[in-house]
Amino acid sequence: MWVFSEYIAQAKINKAKTLLLEQDMKIYEVADQLGFESAFYFSKVFKKVTGYSPRDFIQQNTMDPEEE
Repeated sequence: MWVFSEYIAQAKINKAKTLLLEQDMKIYEVADQLGFESAFYFSKVFKKVTGYSPRDFIQQNTMDPEEE
């Protein structure tokens, strides 16, 4: 069963993924735009939802194709 706060966190993290990859925003800018109290708390929630830190998520999804 979903708790409303978990649903909100999931929705915010889905938006954060888009902002981090498509808008080339800094982690703290995304945290601020989505209403998180701090970049640290945002990172904690992001990792809880995705299993990755925001920095790891960005690195894994923006790899140079020549590096693979």
